[in-house]
Parts: sequence; structure tokens; C-alpha cells
Amino acid sequence: MPPGTKWLYLSVMAVCLVFILEMFFRFLFFRTSFLDKNYVLSDTWWKLNWMRWQGSDPDKPFFPAGEANYQPDRELGWNLKANLKNHRTGEDTLLSTNSRGVRGSREYPLERSGDTDRFVVLGDSFTFGDEVSDQETYSALLENREQNREVVNLGIIGYAHDQMLLKLKTEGVAYKPDLLILGFLGMDMERNMLSFKDYLKPSFELKDGQLMPKYSDIPGEKVFLRREKFKPKTFDFISLIGGRFFSGDRTLETDRLTAALLDEILKTAAGIRSDTLLVYLPAGPEISGDEASLGQDFFNRYCRQTVAKNQYNINCLDLRSRFREEAKKGVVFRGGQTEGHYDRQAHALVAVEIDEYLKGKGVLK
Repeated sequence: MPPGTKWLYLSVMAVCLVFILEMFFRFLFFRTSFLDKNYVLSDTWWKLNWMRWQGSDPDKPFFPAGEANYQPDRELGWNLKANLKNHRTGEDTLLSTNSRGVRGSREYPLERSGDTDRFVVLGDSFTFGDEVSDQETYSALLENREQNREVVNLGIIGYAHDQMLLKLKTEGVAYKPDLLILGFLGMDMERNMLSFKDYLKPSFELKDGQLMPKYSDIPGEKVFLRREKFKPKTFDFISLIGGRFFSGDRTLETDRLTAALLDEILKTAAGIRSDTLLVYLPAGPEISGDEASLGQDFFNRYCRQTVAKNQYNINCLDLRSRFREEAKKGVVFRGGQTEGHYDRQAHALVAVEIDEYLKGKGVLK
């Protein structure tokens, strides 16, 4: 075979092999249960899972976790739509939002008047109140415990601490709260390491000890989907394999990034003269069992170190022991002994404990 013909033959074979591999991985990711059985904490896994969910339906909502109640946000990744009225999100669960996209139908004017105490609450789906109605969230129940109290629930499904920080800066500070409450779950720490979770999200990294954004703009979902459709999925498979077997233990990196994000949240709150209350919300085995929890260990260690610095008006409330006390009495919590998010009785417990803590500690003078 002439040398030129040989190289042409090898080139054609290589192209065919690449094409076959590409078709195989696209079938593997989007037409089988491979992703479900091989979860990897990585942007690649979440991106592929989102693309599989999107499929070929151009009218499907961009955000699988919240479906049609959410919209893309170029700063936050996703955000609640405003002016939702009694949207049914479950068999007996209703969701409303006010004119600014805050959970519930009550309006909270930015200009404050009178002697009303105002709280702003940040968090993920447990704070937002997934699987309960507007008036059953711990924010709403906490508001109703005092006549002159406003509690603005800025919790959003799927948020990490980086998104909570940006939510505070873009929306929360405008309410000029007396108290910032952050509902802390250990699972949110892993989300801080991701740039894609349910959808594209903002993320940060530490450079020389400084918190730096990885990028400043999030493209629309249709633009992103068109871009990704033409990217080789063979590289994504290699990325998944690397993440599964060669990523190593990232606990220390996760702890440092989470601490830096919480520091920035405290700094932002202090800048508007707001006190801060970090509340540890246990979930799953933390309620149903006695095993040690990495999230709880980090939370209490961070609180001790930050309080010792005496730099910010920080308060910390760890609710795991209270949930465990109730569980040992036979109380069964959804989100604890059973799968899902907090039910009304769990939200009620959180509201009571926060209220009693604030009054017992005299946080609000």
C-alpha cells in the first residue's frame, strides 16, 4: 500500500472510531440509566443530567427541580418568578410569590416604617419550604409568632452558599433587615464546589486566600444547550471517570471555600448593621441516627472560631439535638426518618426554636 494511501486509510479509520465513540457516549448518557447509577460530584455529571432531562422538547421548563415556577437568572443561576398565585406544587401544597418574587403573598416595602422587626432569611429548599405551602414554612411561622415582625423568605430550591451570598447582595440588603438568618445544611457545602447543579450557577474559588468569582455571566438556557450539543461527549466521559476515581478527598478545600463564603455573608450583613443568626438544619440520618455529621462538625467549628474573633454580630443555633430529642419520643419528620423535605411540624419546630433563642439571648434589643 502506498504511504499516502496508508495514512489516508488510518485517518478515515480514526475519524470513524471517534464518530462511533461519540455516538456510543451520547446513547449511554441520554438514552440509558448510566448517569443514575454512576453519580459523581462534578459539573459534568449535573450538566449531562440536565441535558438528558431537557431532551428534545424545546418547551420543557429549563429548571427540573422547580419546573415552571423558576426562571433563569444571569447572576444567580435561577430565581423564583414574581406574582405567582396559588400554584399547585404537590397534592395539597400551594405556592405564591409577591411582586418581588418573595415566597408568599405578603408585600414587604423596601422603605421601612414604625417599630417592626424585620428578618431576611437565606437558604435552600428546606428554608424555601419545598413540599409545604406558603404559611407552613418556618419563615412564615416565625413571622406569625410576633405581631410587629416581618420575615422575608429568600430561600430558593437548590441554592448553595455562593448563591445565598449573591442573593443577599442583590436582593437581601435592600430590605435593611435587623437580623439575617441563614438556614445551613451540610449538603450545601458540596454545592459550593460546583458551577452546575440543576442548572448553571455562579461559583467562587480561593486565590491567595481571597474569594474570587470563576465567571461573571450565565448564558441563557437555549444558548447553553446549543453550545453543548456540539461539544464531544467523549471528553465528558473522561471527566466523569477522573472525578470518580482520581479526584481525591476534597473535604479541606470544601471547608475553606464554605468558610470564606460565610465570612463574606457576615461581612455583608455587618455592612448594613444587621445581626446574623446561622441555624443548623439537620436532615436525613442526622435526625434518624446518631452518626457523626461532617456538616454539623464544620458548622460548630466555624461558629466557635468566628465568635472568638469577635468581628461580626454572629449567633449560632444548632438544631440537631432538638430534632433528635423529638425523634426519640416517636415523632416522625419528613426530611428525617422519611424521605423528602421538612413537613409542617419540622418547620414549626424550627420556628419555635429560633424564636425562643432570639428572646432568650436578647439578640434584638
